Amino acid sequence: MLKLNGIAKTFNPGTVNEKKALDGVSLHLAPGDFVTVVGSNGAGKSTLFHAIAGVFFPDRGSIVLDGEDITFKPEYRRSRELGRLFQDPMKGTAPHMTIEENLALAYLRTAKHQHAYFSRTGKADRAFFRDQLARLDMGLEDRMKQPVGLLSGGQRQALTLLMSTMVPPKILLLDEHTAALDPGTAEKVLNITREVVAEHKITTMMVTHNMHQALELGSRTLNRATDTARQPGSTFKIVSAYAPALDSAGLTLATMINDSPFNYASGRPVNNWWGSEYRGLNSIRMGIIQSMNVVTVKVLTLITPQLGYDYVKNFGFTTVVDREEIMVNGEVQIYSDIQQSLALGGLTHGVTNKELNAAYACIANGGTYIKPKLYTKVVDHDGNVILDNTQPDSKQVIKETTAWLLTDAMQTVVTQGTGASVNFGNMAIAGKTGTTSDYNDIWFCGYTPYYTASVWAGYDNNVKLRKGEERNVAKKLWRAVMARIHEELPSTSFQMPASGIVQATVCARSGKLPIAGLCDGTLKTEYFAEGTVPTESCDVHYQGSICQYTNMPASEPCPFKVEGVLELTPLEDPLLQQGSSVTQQVTNEDGSISTVVVPGQTTNTCPHNVEFMTQPGIEAIIEQQRTEIANAQAALAAAAAEGAAPPPADPAPPAPMDDSNGGAQ
Repeated sequence: MLKLNGIAKTFNPGTVNEKKALDGVSLHLAPGDFVTVVGSNGAGKSTLFHAIAGVFFPDRGSIVLDGEDITFKPEYRRSRELGRLFQDPMKGTAPHMTIEENLALAYLRTAKHQHAYFSRTGKADRAFFRDQLARLDMGLEDRMKQPVGLLSGGQRQALTLLMSTMVPPKILLLDEHTAALDPGTAEKVLNITREVVAEHKITTMMVTHNMHQALELGSRTLNRATDTARQPGSTFKIVSAYAPALDSAGLTLATMINDSPFNYASGRPVNNWWGSEYRGLNSIRMGIIQSMNVVTVKVLTLITPQLGYDYVKNFGFTTVVDREEIMVNGEVQIYSDIQQSLALGGLTHGVTNKELNAAYACIANGGTYIKPKLYTKVVDHDGNVILDNTQPDSKQVIKETTAWLLTDAMQTVVTQGTGASVNFGNMAIAGKTGTTSDYNDIWFCGYTPYYTASVWAGYDNNVKLRKGEERNVAKKLWRAVMARIHEELPSTSFQMPASGIVQATVCARSGKLPIAGLCDGTLKTEYFAEGTVPTESCDVHYQGSICQYTNMPASEPCPFKVEGVLELTPLEDPLLQQGSSVTQQVTNEDGSISTVVVPGQTTNTCPHNVEFMTQPGIEAIIEQQRTEIANAQAALAAAAAEGAAPPPADPAPPAPMDDSNGGAQ
């Protein structure tokens, strides 16, 4: 509808009073857009409206209205297509003329009515005027013969609005048209504005200093905290997987999950953000600290995506969906967030910063969710409370003990893990980083014993954030803002609940009770919610008969038994078996290639069971394996004789600098 292309205007050029008012302003408005313009005094807001209205011609650039170039069209000719209201209620009407006469003049604005004269207004026109005035609800329909100069400012401004829109213009310019009115009248005029613009679908620009009006009325405003849904990345791991796992699914911070190849139910691999290698057995605490994708997806698979989704909803997220039909390339496709990808924040629509921050505030608040609000109360000049919003809208989402355990783990994220750069002073901080695929979204959600804050960084058009400072801006901004807020606050720590949290010693490799003599070198102390301390003994450290051929616990018929000690990888839960299977290509007898699915580990004993030992030709198989054992032992002896040192162990991976969900899951 309106296109401003590079509009520039300088007043008094070449003099000491030279003022560059507009400098290359470009703006495109679609039909029906309502654009609010906010800026400080002297920013050029009214000057921009003058340029559109034709009060002056621009030095350069063009103005196109509804396909017509009106850059140098005189002001009086533009008035037929343009309505305008000023801050001063005295402008826009003729004070010595009656209400009826002012309306008649406005009615003649378009060519359709130019054959008539206001002095010859007929009964039909008066009836029309009366109906229009009645809509204002100001009693003006009974005062049509009174001079406009006798009206109040609010009445004149409402009349001007009616005159400007009675014959809908192509564009309506509102230049702080409620600023000079008392609050009650301003609200009434604003409501009339809203109704008239909506009814006629008028393309509108409004200058205002009132941010509430700007956000409420503007169709081109964007509050990224409340209105923009973005993919939350790894910040979602806490609320979708780990919170329900600790709260009601029987898992603990010591529970061990094998970071190993794993696929979604669709067959697509789950990728860790740091690369292709895997880190083996890791506790849930370490999964949080190092933001481990495979561990998180396995946790959600164990507790079920449905449970994770139920917790997410209870945390206050309104943008997640259980089922939604979306048209894609002309076909209806079904989308749902009750999927394994929920663990990594791969959602249909994403989440808003406000709701994500409220979820983290729930954890900071001991598991009690408080619905976000923008004010607590409104009082008048005498201190009387007009609006009271102090009573919190709250509910318990997770146990207080669960909240503290999550906080304790997320403190380590900040001291040792992916969020270390947010620290300031000696303040206790807990939080979680988040990064989506291709670095389109960067997050840091964190809290202190005083405040919770969440920062998102990215581009609205999903441009990839560049390496370096851009990818750290969320953490840097969080630190800068929170450090300033906490300047006068004493450093303190998070308080453990008075009851419900206990400590216990477990084996660091299994997360279970240690076995004396086997686990002595791998002991660690962990926090648990009361009643969740492991009762099973370590299933990683093994002592007993070992198969020399496979280096696994020996089956009963195994011919290669020796006594020894092993460290095992425990069998995974049946719910994880399908995802742990891998595909391999094999060559058939005819030379063709087939793809077969090899299931994950289903036993922790050697294959020399009864069935294996009774197969045809077993003597030759055993002899071949015996030869292989002998050859391996000879090679080890030769290496020992030559003093060859065994290859060094892989170094521990460095603390990660950022994380990613490895794809828009």
